[in-house]
Amino acid sequence: MTNNLAFVRKPVKIIHLHRIPFMLHPIAIERIAKGFANRQRIRLLCLIEKTPIYSEVEASVLLHLHPKTAFEHLRRLTIAGLVMKKRSGKRVLHRATPLGKNVLTFVRKLDDNKLH
Repeated sequence: MTNNLAFVRKPVKIIHLHRIPFMLHPIAIERIAKGFANRQRIRLLCLIEKTPIYSEVEASVLLHLHPKTAFEHLRRLTIAGLVMKKRSGKRVLHRATPLGKNVLTFVRKLDDNKLH
């Protein structure tokens, strides 16, 4: 007869990533990375950081894009939390969020290191 106590396991302490301070959840990191994983979106985010824009048409003219393309890039930047929208009457103002500014700092740092 075997001793059943030999097979009893000690409880394992589980560490949840969402509870670790100062670390984003991997899904949040992926969402942010997908938000700026396009050269046109990086250009658009740089433009918005310097001067907030009011419409997709304004962005498309400044970056020589089709208005629907500019709309899609702004939408993806907003989903990633890099750009925020604020209504001003019938118009919508697009501004870079603090996270968007941090991402641009990161991208500029990569560019300074000539990793491309």
